[in-house]
Amino acid sequence: MIFQNRKIDKKRIRKILLIQLGDIGDLVLTLPAIHALKRTFPGALLSIAVREKAAALLYDCPEVNCVISVDKHKGGSRGIRYQLKLISDLVRYGFDLAVELRTGTRGAALSLLSGAVYRIGRFDNEAWLRNIIFTHLVDPDNEESQHSIDHNLNILSPLNPVIQANPTPCIYIPKRIKREILNKLKRKKVGHEKFIVLHPFSIWQYKELSTRHYIKLIHHFSDIWKCRLVITGSKAEHNRAQHLIKISKRPVVNMAGRTSIIEMAGLLQQANLVVSIDTSAIHIAGAVNTPTISIFGPSSPVNWAPRGKKHLVITSDMKCIPCKKKGCFNTEKSQCLLTLDPKISIAAIDGHIKKFNLI
Repeated sequence: MIFQNRKIDKKRIRKILLIQLGDIGDLVLTLPAIHALKRTFPGALLSIAVREKAAALLYDCPEVNCVISVDKHKGGSRGIRYQLKLISDLVRYGFDLAVELRTGTRGAALSLLSGAVYRIGRFDNEAWLRNIIFTHLVDPDNEESQHSIDHNLNILSPLNPVIQANPTPCIYIPKRIKREILNKLKRKKVGHEKFIVLHPFSIWQYKELSTRHYIKLIHHFSDIWKCRLVITGSKAEHNRAQHLIKISKRPVVNMAGRTSIIEMAGLLQQANLVVSIDTSAIHIAGAVNTPTISIFGPSSPVNWAPRGKKHLVITSDMKCIPCKKKGCFNTEKSQCLLTLDPKISIAAIDGHIKKFNLI
């Protein structure tokens, strides 16, 4: 359902602001919406407002003219100067259209401050004051059964967008990043040999498996498949990754916190397979055309898992999933993941590797 107070004259639209202030994975799943906007308005200048930690994924995107990096954590006098400059920039750009993909207050404020004649947003039944900021509100139906990519595309519906068949995200990796990643891998004594990436951690603890499960996977990849294994993650997760390596007693390469976000995309592109829990790594891997095996718990694979034959999802057989909760009884721990038998994961992984000859 679409609520609107004026008709959109698409001929007037020359400068577009798309706002996506979600996490890294959310931005990756917004790429098809960026593509759709560019196809719908091929002559328009397209600017994207994103969180600072994800911005580098778009710096070399050929469809994006300007990346507006938003850092909500800056405070004090420095923060005030930053906010004033952000507002000044938004006004200076002179946008004709602003599209906010989420239901946050900050994104709505950016949409209003942009001064755009047309402001499209997602309807929020519990935020009437936010709703009046927008000239067009979208209240989609049946999103429970839709992928998050489609959730973003739904918000563009007032524009009658040109959407490609089977929309999938695609991250452009410039040559300089590819060279840098190859150099980093060589310094870790991973040359042109085949390797698997394991991404075991998340900022959300309820998405993680048990340590025992990770050790079993490391042993299996190293001892049975005889391939190099690279662990990825954030800088804050480097010591946790090192702890896993120490316990496993296997020659695993620890790249957690050793790459920028765009370098991580380049690293995942070089891998033969990415094995990850439900986190941004699976979305990035899918967007650089690397096969994935993702292990899901409370979140719905229907909404979040990469799409395509070379992407496999492993879940528990517990009847309560996907509960979409942050752990069992708000404990930040999910029994569907902590009790998942490593043998189930290993059997599924082996079948996927053999089916597509990945190693």
